[in-house]
Amino acid sequence: LTLEAQARQAERLVREAVADGGRLLTPPAPADGDPASFPPAVVVDARPESNLCREASFAPVLAVIPFDSLDEALDMHGRCPYGLGASVFTRGAGRAAGLAARLRVGMVTVNDVIVPTAHPATPFGGVGASGWGATQGAEGLLEMTTAQVVSVRGGAFRPHYDLAAGKSAKNQAELLRGLLDAGHAPTLGRRWAGWRRLLAALRRGV
Repeated sequence: LTLEAQARQAERLVREAVADGGRLLTPPAPADGDPASFPPAVVVDARPESNLCREASFAPVLAVIPFDSLDEALDMHGRCPYGLGASVFTRGAGRAAGLAARLRVGMVTVNDVIVPTAHPATPFGGVGASGWGATQGAEGLLEMTTAQVVSVRGGAFRPHYDLAAGKSAKNQAELLRGLLDAGHAPTLGRRWAGWRRLLAALRRGV
């Protein structure tokens, strides 16, 4: 791990979970002399209210919690203060899409883990105790701008941004998405589409 304190935290969380009735499935690994080292650990029958399930450790620790219904699982999910990313493993893609809408997280990955971190055009960010805004993507770039409202007597409120004063935020988002797709889209067709979106936004004015 990055810090020795993280390894000590992971040790404490696993120890507390086992003392509270959880079962450690992974055998302890021999010490390798690195104080920041921590072997992967799987704790079965962990309790949702345990610190193992309520602290962010960023350690290779997995808590396995049984449930009888999807609503029960969502209720346990709702008690967690963090909301960075979630993974749904299923054979039904349609069901996964419906479940994703009920998860209070910034990113949902189906049958994989936190894929958005790998692509600069995809926003990365969470909610709740993980909600420090978004980075990457058009949404992340727009967070670096400052909104300003100018009211003219007899006119309407017109929001604009330092990035492109006097123009709409919607057109700025199109401009940024086109720029990101043109440079980073995975296929040639998507890149051409990004260039077309970028040129269309430029013609409307930036």
